[in-house]
Amino acid sequence: MAHLEEPSAEHLKVLKEKFGHKCFKKEQWNIMRSLMYEKRDCCVIASTGFGKSLIYQFPPVFMNKLTVVISPLIALMQDQVLALKQKGIKACYFGSQQFDKTLRMCDHNVVYITPEYYFGRGKREIEHCLYKVMMFAVDEAHILEQWKDFRPTYRRLGEIRTDFPKIPCIALTATAPKYVEDYIIKSLHLTNYTYLRTALDRPNLSFETRRKHNGGFLPPYPFNLLFGMVEPHYANDVLPFLQKIKDGSAIVYCLQRQVCEDMAKELQQHGIDCKPYHAGMKADARQQVVKDFRSNKLRFVICTIAFGMGIDKPDVRLVIHYGPSKSIEAYYQEAGRAGRDGKPSSCILFYEGDDYVILHHLIELNKKTTTLKEREQQHELVNRMKAFIESTKCRRLEMLEYLGANIEEMKKITIRENCCDRCIRHLESPKVVPLKFLFYEIDENGLYDFTKDAELVLKIATHRLLRNNICDILMGILPTRLNFQEFKLHYFGRGASKDRDWWDGLVSLLLTTGYLELKGNVVVPVRAKAFRREFQYFNNKILLPPSVEMRKCLKKKDDMEVFWNNGKVESRCREILEESEDEIMERKIKKEIDSLADIIFDDDDEDMEKENQQMIIEETMQNKIKQELESLKNIIIDDDEEMEIEQQFYASKRKMEAENMATVPLLDDFGDEFNDETSPDQLRHPYVTLFHIFFRSSAIVVYLFFTPFISSFITSFVFIVLLLSADFWTVKNITGRILVGLRWWNYIDNDGKSIWIYESRDKNQHRRNNTREVRIFWLGLILAPVFWGLFFLAALFGFNFKWLLLVMIALALNFANLHGYTRCKFGSSTNLKDATFGFAKKEVLKNLLSNAQPPVNAPNNTGVV
Repeated sequence: MAHLEEPSAEHLKVLKEKFGHKCFKKEQWNIMRSLMYEKRDCCVIASTGFGKSLIYQFPPVFMNKLTVVISPLIALMQDQVLALKQKGIKACYFGSQQFDKTLRMCDHNVVYITPEYYFGRGKREIEHCLYKVMMFAVDEAHILEQWKDFRPTYRRLGEIRTDFPKIPCIALTATAPKYVEDYIIKSLHLTNYTYLRTALDRPNLSFETRRKHNGGFLPPYPFNLLFGMVEPHYANDVLPFLQKIKDGSAIVYCLQRQVCEDMAKELQQHGIDCKPYHAGMKADARQQVVKDFRSNKLRFVICTIAFGMGIDKPDVRLVIHYGPSKSIEAYYQEAGRAGRDGKPSSCILFYEGDDYVILHHLIELNKKTTTLKEREQQHELVNRMKAFIESTKCRRLEMLEYLGANIEEMKKITIRENCCDRCIRHLESPKVVPLKFLFYEIDENGLYDFTKDAELVLKIATHRLLRNNICDILMGILPTRLNFQEFKLHYFGRGASKDRDWWDGLVSLLLTTGYLELKGNVVVPVRAKAFRREFQYFNNKILLPPSVEMRKCLKKKDDMEVFWNNGKVESRCREILEESEDEIMERKIKKEIDSLADIIFDDDDEDMEKENQQMIIEETMQNKIKQELESLKNIIIDDDEEMEIEQQFYASKRKMEAENMATVPLLDDFGDEFNDETSPDQLRHPYVTLFHIFFRSSAIVVYLFFTPFISSFITSFVFIVLLLSADFWTVKNITGRILVGLRWWNYIDNDGKSIWIYESRDKNQHRRNNTREVRIFWLGLILAPVFWGLFFLAALFGFNFKWLLLVMIALALNFANLHGYTRCKFGSSTNLKDATFGFAKKEVLKNLLSNAQPPVNAPNNTGVV
C-alpha cells in the first residue's frame, strides 16, 4: 500500500458513495497517498475548483480516522460541516466562544476548529483522542501571513508540530506568491513535504478597473463635515452592474464598515435586495445574512473582507471591490468567490487616490502589534496593488506573473474577449494609433526615457525623504517639516516645468520597478551607487511605460505628424519633420540672424556690412546658445556648480530670515491682482469687501435680532450654522487671499497625517494692498470672535444651554480663521493673543494720530478771530 501509484477499487467505491465523484485527479491522489501511507507533510497551492477540501476529507472517511482542520472563520466552518453532514459524513466544528459539551472529537471524522480554540480547550481534547487523529489541515493558509497582526494565535500555529510531531500537517490555499509560500512553510515547520502548485488561471473570470465617481455635488469644507447633508452616491458606480444580473448573485467588498452600511441603504432605496455584512455586526445578524445568501433568499451582500472566505456559492456572477485590496494576492483571493461553477463571471474594482491613503493609514494603526519590517512589507504590497491598477498590461497576465505562475501557463494567456478591460479595449479599437505616433519621445514599445528625471529622483531619495517631500522639492515648494541642511539644495525647483502628477507617477514607477523602495514611510533607492555608475559610465537608460496620468503631461504631436507617421504625408514634409532638434534650432537661429542683418546693414557699404554681420552673427549665436542652455533645466550639475547654487540659496535664505519672513512664500496661483492703480481711499475690491462684511455680520445679526421671532429652535440653529459655515469658507478661501494676500490650507501626506501650510505674499506685494481693505478685513476677523465670546458668556451664565452649542461652533470657526491668518501674517513665533491685541492697539494709535494732525491745506492760526 505504501507504493500504491493508483487508487484501488475500494478507494473509488468510497469516493463514489460518500463524495459523488467517479475518480481522483492525479495530483489529488498523489497528495492523499503522501498523507495516508507515507505520513509526509504537504503544501498545496491550487486554484478554486481544484478540490482541495477533498484532499483532507477523503482519507479520514476511508480509514475511519480523524482530521483536525484549522479554519479562520465560523461561517466557513458552518458551510463545510453542513455540506459533509448532507453526504452522511460525521463532522462538527468548535469555536473559541461557542461549543456543544455533548460533542466529542472522537465521534467524528472531520472536526473544524479555530486557532483560538486549539490554544484553549482544543489541545487537551486532541490529546484524549490522539489514537484517532491522522492529520492536521490548515485551510486558507495564506491567512497565516495576512492575519498574523490582529489574530496572534496564527503566529503560534507552528506549535502544533512541536505538540504532535508524529502527525503530518497539510497547508492549503488558492493563492500564495513566493514570499507567502515561504512564510507558510517556515511558520508551520513543514519538513520533507510533498509540494503541489496547480495552474492559477481562472479563464471564466474577467477583470476590470474603474475610477470612482461618487456622484452628486459635494459642498466645500466645512459644509460636508458639519451636516453630512450630501452623501456620496454609491449607486452611480455600483447600481448599473447589479441591475444587469438577472440570474445568480453578487458580492460587493468595501474598505470600511461605514461604507458598507451607507451603500446598502442607498442601494435598498433603489430597489436592490441587499444587506450589509461586517465584523461590527452582532453574530446573529451576520449568521442570518450568510444563511439567506446561501439559500438564495438574499442575492446581494455589501461586505468587508470578513465575508469572503465563508462563502462557497457556485453562482456568484459578480464581485465588486469598492476600493483596492491590501495586496494583489488578497484581491485575487477575494475575486475568486465569483464563477465557482465555471460559468463566465465578472470582477470589477473601483478606486480613487484617497483609497491608498486609507490603506497606508490602516497599516500604521497596527504599530503596537507589528514590527517596522512587517509594516514596510505591507506598505510595499499596497504600492504594488496601486501599480497593478494603474498598469497598461493585461491584468490577468500581470496577476499570474506576480503570483508565481509557471511560464507555460502564462504563454497560454492571449488577448481575447472576457479577459480584462485592457484586452477588450485593444480588441474594440484595433486601429488605435500607437503611443509613439501620439506623443514625443515615446518609442515603438510605448516606453519613455526617464533617465534624467529618474536620476534626479534617485539622488533626492538618498536623503531618506517622504514621497510628498520629493515631489515638493522638485516642484519648488518648501516642505514644512524638512531640515534643508540634510540634502543638496540644487535640486530645489528643478522639476517645476512639469506637473506634480508627473513626479508622483515617476516615483510610483520607480517603486514598482525596483529602483526605489519604502523603508517605513520613507522612500530610499535600492542600489543608488550602482545605478549612478550605470548612468555615468555605461550610459544605461531607464525606459518605462508612462502611466495614463503621466501621459497627460507629455507633449502631443499634431495631426499632421500623426498622419506622417502613418505614411500619409508627402516626402518634403517628411524631410522637414525628420530634422533633429539641433538642426531645427540652428535653422531658426540662422533665420533670425538673416532677418536681423537685413534690418541693420546698409546695402551701400558691403565690406563693412560683411565684417559687422560676422561679428553680430557670432554674438547672436553665443547668446542663443546661452539662452538654450539656460532653458535646459534637467542638465547634470557638477560639484563646483552645486557649491555655487547652495551658497546662493543659503544667502537668500539668510536674507529672508533677516527680514523676519516667518511664513512660506505663496504658490503662484493668486493671479494678477495688482494691475489696478487705484487711490488709497478707493476700495480696489468693493464686492469682495462687501461679502466679507456681510458674512462676518450676518450670523451675529440673525442670532441677536431674528431668533426670538423664529418658533423652531432647529430651524434657527441650522440657519445660523449655515451662515457661519459660509462665512468660514468665504474668509478662508476668498477674502483673505484677495484683500490681504494671505492663505492657509492643508494636505494629507503618505502617512495619512494632516500637514498645515501658512502662506503669504512677499513684502513688496504686501505694500500694494489697499489700506482700507486691510483694516476692514482684520477688524472683521477680530471683532466677530469678540462678539461670539460675549454671547458665550451670556448663554453660559444665563443658563441658556441649548444655544451654548451653537455659540461654541461659532467660536471654533471664527478662532480657526483668526489663528490661521495670524500664523500667515506674523509667523509661528507670535501667539494669537499678542498678535490680536497688537493689531488693535496699532489701529487705535493710527486713528488718534490722524485725528490729532491738522489738515494739510488748513490755514495757519494767526490768532485773528
